[in-house]
Amino acid sequence: MPKILISDAMDNIASEILSNNGLEVDTKTNLQPDELKKIILNYDGLIVRSATKVTKDIINLTSNLQIIGRAGAGVDNIDIEAAKNKNIVVMNTPGGNTNATAEHTVGLIFALLRKIPLANDTTHRGLWEKKKMKGSELKGKRIGIFGFGNVGKRVAEISNALGMKVSIYSSYFNSIKDDFKKYVSSDFKNILLNSDIISFHVHVNNETSCRLKWWF
Repeated sequence: MPKILISDAMDNIASEILSNNGLEVDTKTNLQPDELKKIILNYDGLIVRSATKVTKDIINLTSNLQIIGRAGAGVDNIDIEAAKNKNIVVMNTPGGNTNATAEHTVGLIFALLRKIPLANDTTHRGLWEKKKMKGSELKGKRIGIFGFGNVGKRVAEISNALGMKVSIYSSYFNSIKDDFKKYVSSDFKNILLNSDIISFHVHVNNETSCRLKWWF
């Protein structure tokens, strides 16, 4: 029977689904790299979230591992090249947390514009500084969204529903912008200079890192 290791905390439904499909599942979280190295030989599959770093050193120790799955959108904590060299399949779940991430993004925007963290702090200190807590409405604000993947697209949908003016910086969006008439395709500089709110939903790579460092 194939053995699967879940090395990061996640809902029990994950192990239940695997067990119901005839797989033996161990859940061992908070493993240090040396601890993972000692036991990885025992498993055919590994499931991680963000905490576990599946490095080249760990991958090169495997002999039975056939698949690494990440319960999340990116795979930046997995050495893809090392896995490829050992014919290990790497999978992720790009749409699994899309709505949750987008809602969290909009929640943070609300919190900042309405000064909710400051209001919470001062109220708990026995203050009632109403004049300092004057917030700002989202409706009519200009939001610039970098990236139009699953999360960027959902943030744009929610922002538009809230009455915001949405601009998108994305080469992918440029190819499909005719299907999204409510959003404006914009360039990098224009979004930075003219947006009230900026939200980044792009993978970290050399291009995005260098461009952001240059501007900020």
